[in-house]
Amino acid sequence: MAYLMALVASAQSPRNSTIAVPVKIDPSEASIAELMTLDGVGRVRAEQIVLHRVRQGPFLGADDLLNVDGIGADTLKNIREFLRTGGGNRRGAPVK
Repeated sequence: MAYLMALVASAQSPRNSTIAVPVKIDPSEASIAELMTLDGVGRVRAEQIVLHRVRQGPFLGADDLLNVDGIGADTLKNIREFLRTGGGNRRGAPVK
């Protein structure tokens, strides 16, 4: 799953702790390494996503990923909740 490891200083404790924070990934902006954090997306699929967006332009919604070689309905179902589009911060609204 897509997670960002963050050092968070606790308000109650002077020491830092490491926690996993779920993040939304924009397939129109993400690097190959970021895309590979998605469940079921390895290097080859991540490269296909980047290649598709270079050739076809940005993804306007999650369903656009179905046009990428190697991404099917099952993969999309598993990663949809970790996707976003439209720029902004990495905790943006999920894609439609």
